[in-house]
Amino acid sequence: MGFLRVLFFVGLALLFLIPNLVIAQYTIPRSYDIGYISSDSLGRNIFGTAFVFKKNEVITCAHVIDGLRASLNNSKNPLIFYIPTERKNSYRLNIKSLDKNWDISILQANDEISKFPLIIDRDPIKSDIVGEIVLYCGFDIDKSNASQSPIIFCDTTTVISVSSSPINSQINFLNFKANIIGGYSGSPIINNRGEVVGMLQANVYGIKSMKYLNTRAIRLNYFIH
Repeated sequence: MGFLRVLFFVGLALLFLIPNLVIAQYTIPRSYDIGYISSDSLGRNIFGTAFVFKKNEVITCAHVIDGLRASLNNSKNPLIFYIPTERKNSYRLNIKSLDKNWDISILQANDEISKFPLIIDRDPIKSDIVGEIVLYCGFDIDKSNASQSPIIFCDTTTVISVSSSPINSQINFLNFKANIIGGYSGSPIINNRGEVVGMLQANVYGIKSMKYLNTRAIRLNYFIH
């Protein structure tokens, strides 16, 4: 079983590296709808990663949206969800909810983005997830914006522990070490069954890279209805 898990993640990671297959959701399977939040329909300015969890809704970190707004001086420029490999690859978004306390923002498009959105694991977190290998992927802000071409990286890590919020015991976090790059905020944390078990929340704007930082991902089952 351990060998099969490693093989699954190695195969998934390799797909992210194949030229012209920037995002693996279009290969195995379409449910991996990972894109990024941008300020224009050409996708030239990347502020953070996001992913589709309903047919016309995406989720990312609240600080990603705040960063975009601040850069635009809070103008009314539209928020854009951009998917580099899709034929229709940009979607205008409206903010459905923005929770700064938990750093979560849900955004809604008028059009359908995906028929098979990524599945969020809604079961109560179990202690046996400790030691499990998970995948995370995100867009490198500095390199992508410098080249005006979206550059996505992915890596695997092992869940070290699970912790609960002292404010609300129903809200849990996965703790692990990760190689964090600016733009990873909003990355889905995916288990070996292809389910999202959390969302990366590391706020590293202005910092190019932090090698294997102790970080966390928030569980989303409490927030998704």
